[in-house]
Amino acid sequence: MPLGDDAATTVGLASMSAIPVGSLPEPPAGFQPGSHAFRVEVAGIASGEAVTNLVAPPAMTYQVDTAELANAGGDLGRIQLALRSGAGWLGLGCTSDAVSLVLNCEVPYAGEF
Repeated sequence: MPLGDDAATTVGLASMSAIPVGSLPEPPAGFQPGSHAFRVEVAGIASGEAVTNLVAPPAMTYQVDTAELANAGGDLGRIQLALRSGAGWLGLGCTSDAVSLVLNCEVPYAGEF
């Protein structure tokens, strides 16, 4: 969904693509990667140029799969999305819906998850 006040400042999803989980840095001790990794890019609607600084964090919804839930011991509350930040990771503090197995997250910037 585009974000912005007018055509000059509106940004939207430019691309979302799967990337190999093994291509990303290892998570911190005590954490493990999920089944999927992906890259999200946003761009100005009018210009098509990549945008790195977002005025407001867009929402992201992630469907947890059964393998991820099993790896978390069946506890959806133990599953979070993390955004690559340099050589490390930034946990997003997502909320979860146990019925639909969905994580709802606010994303501070585009990147690798």
